[in-house]
Amino acid sequence: MSLWDKLRNRFVGCGRDGVVRHVNWWDNRPSWFSRFLNRRLGLPPEARFRFYSVFGPKELVYRPVRGAKVFFSGENLHRFYREYEDYCLDEVDLALGFDDLPNPRYLRFPLWITRIFPPEATEEAIGEEIRRMNRPRPPRERLFALIAGHDKWNTRTPLHDALSARYPVDCAGRWRRNTRELQARFGDDKRRFLEQYAFNICPENTDTPLYVTEKPFEAIQAGCTPVYFGSGNRPEPEVLNREALVLWDPGSPGEALETIRRAVEDPAFGEELRSRPFFLPRAAEVVAEKFAALEALLRRCVP
Repeated sequence: MSLWDKLRNRFVGCGRDGVVRHVNWWDNRPSWFSRFLNRRLGLPPEARFRFYSVFGPKELVYRPVRGAKVFFSGENLHRFYREYEDYCLDEVDLALGFDDLPNPRYLRFPLWITRIFPPEATEEAIGEEIRRMNRPRPPRERLFALIAGHDKWNTRTPLHDALSARYPVDCAGRWRRNTRELQARFGDDKRRFLEQYAFNICPENTDTPLYVTEKPFEAIQAGCTPVYFGSGNRPEPEVLNREALVLWDPGSPGEALETIRRAVEDPAFGEELRSRPFFLPRAAEVVAEKFAALEALLRRCVP
């Protein structure tokens, strides 16, 4: 890591928002967690929270501070940023991430929740958004979109190559870009761009149990069927309906390719696939329970 990167992560990555400070964070905008605290807990002015992530030196987590320490990461800590694999549980008051750990100071709170549901969302609002995403989708003329910046771990190349040999695939990110419509027409609004497509090719960078990012959920939010690979192809089994996704098995892609072929060539099957709900019946309840658990654990951190 260059000196500039170290300085940027240590100082530029530290943002203050009322009673909340961020260290080793990824940007300076008020975070989802800042809004959650300020709008849901009604914090007294003397309350102090310091949120840490992985984009800087771990030593900063161990410096004495006034107030509560909360660690959060949406990264796969078993592959990257491995010095943070312990979630700093020996130091922080609360840790949040994608793993499922038997620790009273840890809550499984994956990043995708913060990308799909605003922190102000009530249980009713969560349910309404899930009902919206579960509605049957209309047919779309454009078939496949892929938005990615890289393929360092070769999860996208086999999938892209297999599909692009049969169908047009529009790549709108830095990786294999063949259209600039996302930027030129939609101002980098991924959801509006994806709303034109029947499928979104959205594998994870790595295949790790329980590690599910926002990728399949952003596809679903835009009404696209995700063509997905990751989390052992059991993504969020309490939330997502696997039968509504196309799950890509790199070692045996025949089933996924046949599902796609039928969806494209057989109008009746395509309509049936689009009518499958993306979310399981208890999905809204599961997400609302996560909100409630996070609120309760954060309240315990207030003096």
